[in-house]
Amino acid sequence: MTKILNTTFDSKLATGRILNTLTGIADRQEKNNTGTVNIANDICGFIINDDFQILSGTKFNSTEFSAHCQRFAEICLGIPEADYSKEDKFKKSKRDALREAMKVAQVLMAKNLYLNETDLGKDKRVSNQGRMMIADPYEVTGTDRFNKDRDTAVRLGKQDLLAVYSSVYGSAGQGKKVSEMSKSYADFLNHLKASVIRTPETIHNVSSVKLVLPEGVDYDTVQTWHIEMDTAFNNMSVAFISVMTPEQAVKRGYIDRVDQHPNFENLVKMKLKAGGIGGEGKRLATLTK
Repeated sequence: MTKILNTTFDSKLATGRILNTLTGIADRQEKNNTGTVNIANDICGFIINDDFQILSGTKFNSTEFSAHCQRFAEICLGIPEADYSKEDKFKKSKRDALREAMKVAQVLMAKNLYLNETDLGKDKRVSNQGRMMIADPYEVTGTDRFNKDRDTAVRLGKQDLLAVYSSVYGSAGQGKKVSEMSKSYADFLNHLKASVIRTPETIHNVSSVKLVLPEGVDYDTVQTWHIEMDTAFNNMSVAFISVMTPEQAVKRGYIDRVDQHPNFENLVKMKLKAGGIGGEGKRLATLTK
């Protein structure tokens, strides 16, 4: 990770700010969105000063991320581990706000989106409305939804910052471990979305939309991908339904009728071959005629 210039950070003052902001959020005296972004900014300061480290990789799960937040609370805020999960010592609303702030800090520092002070110039890093100035996240997210004009820097509020986190880590830190398949799908989907460029209407130009594909890819290639993916998804559906009985598949809503089951004809033939089938078997058999 590139070392970032930060000559104004004071860890003691930052600890006080975070604790006061968390209390304000818990007591509803502080706006949650603005407060969370300000906390994220201070967490980045601790990381820059080597007082704390980000999580490495993209495969951490909810338990690991919770432990990471607890370590920050203990190391940087002075909250004992034994008190972290106690409602009377450290309220859940505080833990939730700290968790969101940690997600923002994680992606900003891991992906070098946190701006050097010289890049900021005279701009305030976090505005009074809780919008943080960060580097263009296009290369990280694969989409221009956060920065339509593709400026070198853009201000984003809490929800957009968390969306940037999700585009990188998926559901990591929110429940279960993120699979490589989920990450690959998210990356591919973001590339597809980013290929459609929309130009808004202005005084001098009408709105427009165009397809911009990377070098080596044409629309025929994209159509081939579409067909191949349709086939792959269909095969997955067949494999998934095949382990159920026709009645189970209908009941669970995966097919409309029992004769749509992938193994329907084989199941009927097996029952007929066995002989002595009951009324239900006879009813199934008539559907194959």
